[in-house]
Amino acid sequence: MAEEQSRHRRGLESSVVTSNNQLAKWGQRMGFFLALVVFSGSLVLLYQGKSTTGLATLITTLGSLVTVFVVGKRKQTQELDRKR
Repeated sequence: MAEEQSRHRRGLESSVVTSNNQLAKWGQRMGFFLALVVFSGSLVLLYQGKSTTGLATLITTLGSLVTVFVVGKRKQTQELDRKR
């Protein structure tokens, strides 16, 4: 009975890990697509002569991407420190 429960628990953990990995990949792809769209939009605005709006959009997009990266790395480091 205990072996069956252990096998079941490991199966559930495996499916949770697989699902989390798939969600992370999906989120990365959507984030990349969104950043690409906004970045392209800012370049179009710059090309059309709307330098203030285009530059603001470009800087905001790049700032957001850098912020997400830095915060993610910081949380990852904190999680690793907590597990040690």
